[in-house]
Amino acid sequence: MCKGKRYDELNPPREEIIKTQRMFRDMYGIDTYHTPACPSQFYSIHIDSENQIHISAATGSTCTWDELSDNNTRPTIHIGDAREMSYDQICDAIWDTRFGMYPEIKRRKVDTEAIVGGCGGCAVKNRASMLGLIEKVASVKGVNIEY
Repeated sequence: MCKGKRYDELNPPREEIIKTQRMFRDMYGIDTYHTPACPSQFYSIHIDSENQIHISAATGSTCTWDELSDNNTRPTIHIGDAREMSYDQICDAIWDTRFGMYPEIKRRKVDTEAIVGGCGGCAVKNRASMLGLIEKVASVKGVNIEY
């Protein structure tokens, strides 16, 4: 069931993905299939069942599917209690944390073949778009993210 640090169900073989893409192309006339852009990078906030806000410790994203470990836990960074923070405070705390994580996210190696999460997203593309997003927000806010 578990392959390395990713579960087989969440990380199908490349051949299976290609076969599924061909099926969609044939069924719906879609010439090319692209994995969706991950909305968790742009606007979602992960609040757990105890009102705690977390982001992925590896990517800075609020989606942690690509970071499932062998014991089905996700390494996360605790942002705060949703009951004690306004939406603006939550967003500021998430971005401040991401700015601090930027050098490490940039250095981290990602498996180019990894397909992650229920969306079938590509870990490399998700990481690249997260890095680009952090860079854009940092430039708008005037934050130096290169240490």
